Amino acid sequence: VILDDTKIVKSLETIKYLLDNNCHILMMSHLGKIKTEDDLKGNSLKNVCERLSELLNKKIVFIGSGNMGGAMIGGIVSSLLAKPEDIIASDPSEKARESLKEKYGIQVTSDNAKAASMADILFLAVKPHIYPAAAAQIKDHLKPSAVIVLQVRLLHIWQIF
Repeated sequence: VILDDTKIVKSLETIKYLLDNNCHILMMSHLGKIKTEDDLKGNSLKNVCERLSELLNKKIVFIGSGNMGGAMIGGIVSSLLAKPEDIIASDPSEKARESLKEKYGIQVTSDNAKAASMADILFLAVKPHIYPAAAAQIKDHLKPSAVIVLQVRLLHIWQIF
């Protein structure tokens, strides 16, 4: 839960300027130490992404829809912060795709490049060891204005792109 969105709202002018000028944006954050399950829920970028989506009204794409991606999709849909038709999940597993499509009514695909080409906000929701391969699949297909969001833990940015 975001108790005060002042910093998010204040960043909107910069984000919109960058988007309007065809810049790629990579947002990263460390929201606190994760010691318990409650810490994990309270210190998740999920809350930030939901608020940004609401403020920017954009197409949201998830590359990866496992535990992390699926939880974020569920949170966004259940909180009505984005319409299901504005959310696209890309996953190699047909079972995972069909489950999300049935459960949330979102668009699904197995084509990361196709999904990335539609993204205004893209969540790279794969395990860190998958980042380089996923990034290689999407990097030439992103809109110049796409916002890319990663959950970062001890990961060097040069290992991704």
